[in-house]
Amino acid sequence: MSRKLGAILVILLLAGVSIIPNGCRSEKSQPIKEAGSWELPIVVNNGKAVENEIIKMPDYIKQIGAKAVLLEFNATWGAPCLTEIPYYQDFYDKYKEQGLVVISIFIDNSENLRAQIVNVITKELKHEGGEPGKITFPVCWDLTQKVKEMYGFTSIPVTYLINQDNKIFYEHSGFTEELIEELEKEIQHLLNY
Repeated sequence: MSRKLGAILVILLLAGVSIIPNGCRSEKSQPIKEAGSWELPIVVNNGKAVENEIIKMPDYIKQIGAKAVLLEFNATWGAPCLTEIPYYQDFYDKYKEQGLVVISIFIDNSENLRAQIVNVITKELKHEGGEPGKITFPVCWDLTQKVKEMYGFTSIPVTYLINQDNKIFYEHSGFTEELIEELEKEIQHLLNY
């Protein structure tokens, strides 16, 4: 029996599987990869439709002096995607003075959907019982899905926290209420709370 256990442990260790319970968050909080360089048009900013504005990363981080960027990918057809955006507005309102930037990127891939993206952000999105049109952070459009391909995710919504060195510090696919609590802790960690 102990030879089998020893063999299993060796296989797990060679495969890189940890058998120690994860009581420490330090491994998870380490930068895992470069966030890359990209440029996208902004379609909504400060709650209004805009034209001829762009975000160019990582220059944007330096330009506005961000300590952390919450980057989230979504689409007009994804109900969980749209549910998380008002929560991210709450984070932006709470932490923008401490250096948090929030950027939403829609991956809808039809030229005809610009008006729908603008309408969703400026007229429809709201917390339950709240007022629509309160999303004030930049909303970009990845029409060609080049940025989506760069990040390599296959389902949405997906959320990334990027540090001021343009490294991905945290990523999460999907949306749950628990994500909001976990994400706030990670934001506070990046902002040195």
